[in-house]
Amino acid sequence: MEKRCELYLRLCADALSDPAELERIVRATGPAALLLTDLDDVPRDAIRRIVEAARRQNLAILLEDHVDLAKACDADGVHIKADSGGLSEARRLLGDTKSIGASCGLSRHEAMEIAEAGADYVAFGQIMGRGPRDDDALAEMIRWWDELFEVPCVAWLSEDATKEDASRLVRAGADYLAVALDGETAFDMGRIRDLAALASDPVVSA
Repeated sequence: MEKRCELYLRLCADALSDPAELERIVRATGPAALLLTDLDDVPRDAIRRIVEAARRQNLAILLEDHVDLAKACDADGVHIKADSGGLSEARRLLGDTKSIGASCGLSRHEAMEIAEAGADYVAFGQIMGRGPRDDDALAEMIRWWDELFEVPCVAWLSEDATKEDASRLVRAGADYLAVALDGETAFDMGRIRDLAALASDPVVSA
């Protein structure tokens, strides 16, 4: 059968100087969701404006690690580290209608535990340059998860990954391809469009 992967953008909160820029990004790439990261030193009003701009574009927006801020800004959810206790607390604060995803690195145990605890998706691989990178292990992890579990999975695409690297993760069965959009890549919309097109191509799976 055919399966489609969707684009998941990762953006440092201070990289978007003008929330109106989000409209151009969404129009060019058609992402399914946006993860806003590095929030500690960004004023709450600025984050709220980005959340509101995303909502005008019908774009789901999640905040990294900041559950209280996600609630205060009415974001669509949060992304946290794999921790069933943290997920339970996030669910208690945000309710059942918000999305909660978790980074599991390359740990099968953490992924299964967080999925069983009720995560809306699990994410594999290196996020924002943190943690070890192993492209072979990541592709194998995605393939294993896709074959055995129904909870969607996100593949973090490394900053220097090529289209071939991305294609491998899509073919392995990733539901979402997470691509960084920071100060350097924000103006390389051609690369992001290429990855968006690659992600949206149907993949024939068994």
